[in-house]
This record gives sequence, structure tokens and C-alpha cells, in this order.
Amino acid sequence: MNVAPYLNWQQEGMARARELNVPVLMTEYNTVACGGSNISSTFAASLWAVDVGLKAASVNFTAVYLHTREYGVTYNLFDPPTPETSTSPDWVTGAVYYSALFLAEMTDPTGSVIVDLNLNNSNSSPETKVSAYGIYDNAGTSRGKLALINFADANDPGETKAQIFNISAGISESVQIRFLSAPSVYEERNISWAGQTVGENGELVGTQETIRLNCVNGCSVEVPSPGAALVFMSGSYFFSGNSTIPKYASDRDKESDAS
Repeated sequence: MNVAPYLNWQQEGMARARELNVPVLMTEYNTVACGGSNISSTFAASLWAVDVGLKAASVNFTAVYLHTREYGVTYNLFDPPTPETSTSPDWVTGAVYYSALFLAEMTDPTGSVIVDLNLNNSNSSPETKVSAYGIYDNAGTSRGKLALINFADANDPGETKAQIFNISAGISESVQIRFLSAPSVYEERNISWAGQTVGENGELVGTQETIRLNCVNGCSVEVPSPGAALVFMSGSYFFSGNSTIPKYASDRDKESDAS
């Protein structure tokens, strides 16, 4: 999946804006304009929206905004049961809402610099099924995270159950990993972020899962097919608790304290 043409068509203008220190905003993005399509409500859209958010940051967009519309639009982040029952439970959470949860944990309050690692020639090849980004925190001065995306679907002939991403020795003493996952790229409801799904009242349901690996001598991260992983380096921060609705406290735990 190659998102570079979608974001790079105005490279000359982006370069000029950077020279003049002018912020560049994409005021709305989502899968298919004017109401979406049959892919807009699927896990494929979740992965695509994550990839676009990361790629946009790497090419110097200051901010990009996921678009949502009136009831019934297939790419919506969430929908009430009916247009007349917006105060009732049983809201439906859209696939791209999970993209927003992933991207919210990607950045650092002090500022982040995102670098496209061009894994398997992902910058130019429409056939590649992986994408990877390096995220430098503390205004770009320290290694913070890796974002790893696997677009393959294990249900398709010839595909494996996971894509292995290797992290070399000396990068981080340990890593902590959270996964964005679903059984298939066509899945619409059974999607989880860090082991949790969004319940009928907007709360995160299930036990929050963070996998810890010793990485002193290097380590391997297996990203399910399909799926994405946010890999936190030693000393970087991640959110704990229920961060989807205001009444829940959202604490930021430091990796070294949680180990």
C-alpha cells in the first residue's frame, strides 16, 4: 500500500512552506471522498489511516485531521444507533477510530520528528505490504518509538500469520509493544488497540495489553497479518487507563517505571 502519491503531489509548496516556517494543515482526510465506499468501514481503512498520518508527519505536514460526517457515512469514526437516539447507548465505533487511538499515542508532548524508513521500498512500490516509521521524541533529539504496519492478510493464499521486524542491538535496552489488530483486513467490528475494543458507551473494554521484550542484544517484533505495532523504546511514555471518555483518568506511565 503506497500512500506517497496521495501526500507528495504538492512537494514544491510544502518545501516553500518549510523555508518560510509556515504551518501546513490537511483539514480533513479519510478513505473515499463524499461518503466512503465498501472499504471505508474495514480494518484495511484503519491501517491506511495510520499510514497516512505517519507519512504526512514525515513530509512536513503540521497536522492532519480525520474526517467524520453525519449519521450513516461509512468512514465515520462513530455513529449513534439512529439519528434520533444520539443520547442512547449502542453507538457503533468505526474502524478509523482505532487509527486515532494509535496515532494519539504516537506523538510526544515535547514534539516528535517522524522518519519514513522506506522499508521494502514502501515509498515508491504500490506492491509492498509493509511500512515502518522511526519516531524521535523530545523535539526530535531522542529515539522514542517505531511504528510498524503489516497490510498482509493471513487469510489470503500464500500469506504468513505475521511479519517479523528485527530491531538491532544497541537501539534500545528493552521495548514495549502495543498492537492494533483484527482477524482480517475486511473486519469491521472485531478490532482492538492494545487488547481493548470500544464499548457501547465509548469506554475501552478489556484488559490493556503491553508486551515487553528485552532488546539488549536485539529483538524481533512479530506483527500479525494484518496489523500494526507501536514499539516504545526505553524511557519513552505510553498511556494507561481508559483514555476515550473524560470521566476516566489517563495516566502517562514511563516505560522504565513500568518494567
